[in-house]
Amino acid sequence: MQFINAAANPGLGGGVAWWAHIGGFIFGIIFLNLILLLPNVGVRTKIRRVTARKGTPHLQVIRPIGPGPDPHLYGVITITPHEAVAGTRKLINIPWGFHKRLFRVSVPAGIKEGSKLRLKGLGKDVGSNSGRERGNLYLKVRIQT
Repeated sequence: MQFINAAANPGLGGGVAWWAHIGGFIFGIIFLNLILLLPNVGVRTKIRRVTARKGTPHLQVIRPIGPGPDPHLYGVITITPHEAVAGTRKLINIPWGFHKRLFRVSVPAGIKEGSKLRLKGLGKDVGSNSGRERGNLYLKVRIQT
């Protein structure tokens, strides 16, 4: 379409911009093919490392399990090494029947693989003499590589 506009209107003064767009498009195609033909000298790896995504999705779905009569529930939250060092905040969705419960979780800086985060009162209902109490939800931290 750019080529048609550039060739059709030579006397209206807009031809230079159209030809610049066409030249940039052609140069981009040629440059991309040349980069793909070059041997891997480490630049590509460095660029990927710099431009790599440093975070996991902000919203994570946690499907907790609660074995036996234990009042607590257990789940896994996934973070990246960058998030483990710097700390992060996540929004977790805990499906509960037809309800979707959303909670904010703060992951502290310097957390290690296998550490547990406790979310007080998000476990199973526990009947007691003094009223209703709830167990806790423990999230095990998994650092993705």
